[in-house]
Amino acid sequence: MSAHLTVTIPLVRGGIFATTMFIFILNWSEFMFALVLSYTRINTIPVQLAKYVTATAGTLYGVQAALAVLAMLPLVIAGFLIQSHLARGMTFGAIKQ
Repeated sequence: MSAHLTVTIPLVRGGIFATTMFIFILNWSEFMFALVLSYTRINTIPVQLAKYVTATAGTLYGVQAALAVLAMLPLVIAGFLIQSHLARGMTFGAIKQ
């Protein structure tokens, strides 16, 4: 158990972190499941964005733009936080010393 914690976990920590962030980014904009499965009970951000296109009022571009910016903020912040990890992971092993 001790060898597992001191050797294996530090080696896979970056991969687990990057995988977690990719899953977060992919699931953040999952529109179809939220629209079909929870349209009447729960309003997610993508479903709420779609509701601002109505037949009577037309497309409310100002509200859609403001909500879209709020929806992008967590992804942009997460991207900046994992940028060094992604660059290191993509170039790992590419340069021989």
